[in-house]
Amino acid sequence: MEGSRTPVRESIEFARIVAFTDGVFAIAITLLVLSLEVPSDLQASALHAFLIDSWPQLFAYFLSFAVSGASGSAITTCSRCCRTSIAA
Repeated sequence: MEGSRTPVRESIEFARIVAFTDGVFAIAITLLVLSLEVPSDLQASALHAFLIDSWPQLFAYFLSFAVSGASGSAITTCSRCCRTSIAA
């Protein structure tokens, strides 16, 4: 059965894996945003104090976003290299 795999089919399967991986990272980053909570009664004058009080949560969010983004970027770069070597 191994001989029945064509380069076109392998290319399509590879593209599906890359698309799935991109979707997973998009969902992960979206879930990060959903965890941020801003009080509905927050006044503009109290924004600075709110940001100072919330810095640990905001730092964790930005760090998670950066790590997720870097991982997604690395996987995209690796997939481009693999796609190039498969096509060759």
